[in-house]
Amino acid sequence: MKKYLKFFTILLMLSIPTICFGARAQYMPDIVVTEPGAAWTDIRSYTSITAAITDIGATQSTLLISEDETLIASVIVPANVTLRFTQGSVITLGAFDLTIVGPFNAGRTQVFNENSTGVVSFVGSVAVPVVFPEWWGAVADDSTDCAAAIQSAVDSLPQVSLSSWDSGSGGKVSFGTGVYKITVDIDIVEGILLEGQGKLATVIQASGANIDHMLYFNGSDGEFEMGGVRDMTVANYSDSNQFPNIQISSFGACGTDTIKERGPIIDNVILLYGGIEIYDAMYLTIRDIFISEPYVGIYITGQTDTGDGCASIGINIDQCEIYGARSYGMHFVKFNDVCRISNSTVWYSEDIPILFENAGTYHSWILFDHVDVNIIPGVEYGWKVEGPIRLRLTSCHVEPSSTNVPDYGFYLENITRGVFSSCYVQNVEYGYFLKNSDYNTFYGCTAFGTDTAGFYLTVTDAATYFSNSFQSCNVIRYGELGAYGFQIDETSGDFKRTYFDSCWGGTDTNGYGFDTSSDSEATLVACNDEQDGNTINVYPIRARFILNANTPHTVIYSEYGSNFLNSDGAVEFDLPADPTGLVYTFTVYNASNLHVDPNGTDQIIYAGCVAGDRVLSSTVGDSITLEGINSSTWMVTSLSAGDGDFTDTVWTDAN
Repeated sequence: MKKYLKFFTILLMLSIPTICFGARAQYMPDIVVTEPGAAWTDIRSYTSITAAITDIGATQSTLLISEDETLIASVIVPANVTLRFTQGSVITLGAFDLTIVGPFNAGRTQVFNENSTGVVSFVGSVAVPVVFPEWWGAVADDSTDCAAAIQSAVDSLPQVSLSSWDSGSGGKVSFGTGVYKITVDIDIVEGILLEGQGKLATVIQASGANIDHMLYFNGSDGEFEMGGVRDMTVANYSDSNQFPNIQISSFGACGTDTIKERGPIIDNVILLYGGIEIYDAMYLTIRDIFISEPYVGIYITGQTDTGDGCASIGINIDQCEIYGARSYGMHFVKFNDVCRISNSTVWYSEDIPILFENAGTYHSWILFDHVDVNIIPGVEYGWKVEGPIRLRLTSCHVEPSSTNVPDYGFYLENITRGVFSSCYVQNVEYGYFLKNSDYNTFYGCTAFGTDTAGFYLTVTDAATYFSNSFQSCNVIRYGELGAYGFQIDETSGDFKRTYFDSCWGGTDTNGYGFDTSSDSEATLVACNDEQDGNTINVYPIRARFILNANTPHTVIYSEYGSNFLNSDGAVEFDLPADPTGLVYTFTVYNASNLHVDPNGTDQIIYAGCVAGDRVLSSTVGDSITLEGINSSTWMVTSLSAGDGDFTDTVWTDAN
């Protein structure tokens, strides 16, 4: 027995140096290290932290804060000293500052008491990159007011370089699991990231009426890079407040400010009862966000101060779902450039889901890619867009939430050089309503079940608008549709050179696939309209086109059974060359002459006509059907009169 006792005594004696001085030593609370050159230095050996730091000097050492301490003067902990706290030890700052340059070691528990004017600051290349709000007394119990602790944690961190972010380090406030209640806003003026344990695990919860914007990122000092909010829920205090949960301001090239390389990141976050407001910001990213019942989901504007030259540039929003906004889902106010919104949805907004205001300013190079909108009863727009230059919409979708029929799917006003590709709208009055706009291209877009017009172009400001193009666009009938598939309607101005290529104007039997009568220079290529039976696949296809007077229209339509009508004056239709196998019907829609002219010396086989002669009528309702029987000859296969009693004198040789 004595032999074993002696063995354990020797083992214990050998262990003490390892505990006190070894590279992997662990602090033993009953051992006080008094030699400053040792690996550990215990604060209990000194009258103050200042005395301990002075005694350690330039030696590498860990200073153990093993009991509560109160600063008697401001202290700088140098890079060669690591501060390490035992459980429950707290430093009270009072009126003095604690600046930590070296490493720092503490658990997720309170270690600082900032009850006066003193503050904690982490600085230097070896300073801690991550701080816990618990160090300042935060408790995630949905009861303790954590605002001051979170603000102190944010203020303690330095602004970091972009390379620090790219390497995975940088200023970070790390939150644990639970609910952190705040009663005032948190101001974040440096490149600080607030990071939780997951969007369902960590919650910052506002409480009380002193909240304006909860988390406020202010880049007005011109030094901000990166930072943001990640992996948490940010919940406002009421579903009736009109304030955002996150506000980002002045992170752009304004005045003499430095141009930032990258702005904040909002990533994997739930926002309750408040959204995101962005003012004069550059190159920020919002991704994987769920915003529930905000006043406005996302609000973006540039040039907050008139004439300051600021813009919101390079905003990237991806995988954002906005649900139940009490006003707008997304609201773009002015001076927003080169922004991308993708893979996102706006559901059940009580006002316009997506709104662009013009306000005498501009937006440019705005891209929406796979963005879906749902319209509730009482809301008359899916998208209301005014003023953007080079707007891009790709695979965007608008649909009412019920049998309610809103006025507009896509309302587009003063749009220039926009591109709309593979978009889809259903069950509205007007699918695509294009007003006072030019040089826009619609490619592969579809309007399903529109009551008045699938694609509607109008001019109201006495100006002339040119070259809107529609390629491979479709209007699909559903039940009893309204009057038009594609319609140009000029109230006071003029459209010129509207172009339709391979479009389908699928209206019902009382409608018209294409009404281009207001554009004397419109071109229709390979377009058609279905009016027969119950399905869009019925053949022969019969298109109905209402075309304008004053300018000859070349018939370059290649499908079988088209029906062409004149509008507000005498109209001339020029038949194509090589008519073999083509069949067209021409109907007098307006009580003016409707001319049908063969190509060159081609001949219409009809009473009195010789090669090159055309035929005409001015009696509303009269129609003639021509079939190409060879490369130079048209045969009249059907005639009808407006009064139901065809006479040979209705269609005459016009030459």
